[in-house]
Amino acid sequence: MVVQESTRFLPEIPGHPTVVTALREVVIGAVLVLFLRFRPQGLLPERRYVDRLPPDRVDPGVDAHERDQRSPHALSPLPATETAARAPTPRLLATDQPEASTTEPAALVVEGLYKHFGGVVAVDNCSFRAPKGQVTGLIGPNGAGKSTAIDLIAGFKLPDAGTIVFEGTPIQGLPPHRISRLGLIRTFQTPREWPGLTVLENVLLARWDPERETLWRGLIGPVRTQRLALESELSRARAILAELGLDKLSNERAGNLSGGQKRLVEFARIRIAEPRLVILDEPMGGVNPVLGERMVAAIEGFIASGTSVIIVEHNLPFIERVAHHVVVMAQGSVIAAGPFESLRSNQSVIDAYLGEVPYE
Repeated sequence: MVVQESTRFLPEIPGHPTVVTALREVVIGAVLVLFLRFRPQGLLPERRYVDRLPPDRVDPGVDAHERDQRSPHALSPLPATETAARAPTPRLLATDQPEASTTEPAALVVEGLYKHFGGVVAVDNCSFRAPKGQVTGLIGPNGAGKSTAIDLIAGFKLPDAGTIVFEGTPIQGLPPHRISRLGLIRTFQTPREWPGLTVLENVLLARWDPERETLWRGLIGPVRTQRLALESELSRARAILAELGLDKLSNERAGNLSGGQKRLVEFARIRIAEPRLVILDEPMGGVNPVLGERMVAAIEGFIASGTSVIIVEHNLPFIERVAHHVVVMAQGSVIAAGPFESLRSNQSVIDAYLGEVPYE
């Protein structure tokens, strides 16, 4: 209204926007920028129901009404049939298998994770540890629940119950952007890149920090400081691309690369982002042996730089080569864990892959 009053004396030109119209568009654009900056999860964020344990894991010393009042996001009780479907499956739990030591530092600890979609139980009482500073392989037959488990860990799906602790911080129910800012990032089965940007630009974007690189700081910050920071990032990005054999493709559009090359660009983004834990979802899918060797070297580089790694993969020779610790899933549960060599003769693992899991 103030804008209209202050500009009403200006003549209107037929076919051209008035000052009021132009200012309105500027204001709307500014509001959108502010929302993207301060409310990336939206005006009305999704409720995250993560606090209620399933019936078979409820603390018997706590009254049900008191438990519901204690949790602001409590789930409503499940039907009896669904509760039974979510109960653990003892016949699949290989308790005689060596676990990662509970005394050594863990990058990730998953306890009692559940996820169901209607009547389908995708993750059923899943528990495992990923040792810090090591490569953990997550394997299992198709439909074992591996992809759903990492979706829950990275915040892309909400768990029905269970805890996920990343380096001492509970992260279950947090949205993906908050988890990534804590230092846990993931890749997907299909490489994801900005196809219209160059390889170098794709890598540089992984260093963008919305908390640090604000519009206000960009407008008033010292030009020399910004230029030196950009030169430093450019130099580091080029060095990483050279290590991965992508230096000659730095000015190529990422959309023109092969699947394996796009995967290496993802690895370059991981290196420059410096996460504390990265989850790789089937990184060897569709990758030729030459590029596969570069990926092995890149994973070794992650560990050398202090980044812990979890790899979901069907390529067992690859897992045997790079993983220090292996977790095996079947029917949504962890059935075995330990060094790869100890799992070769494990009957539960053999039965899971051959489809002959014995009933007890």
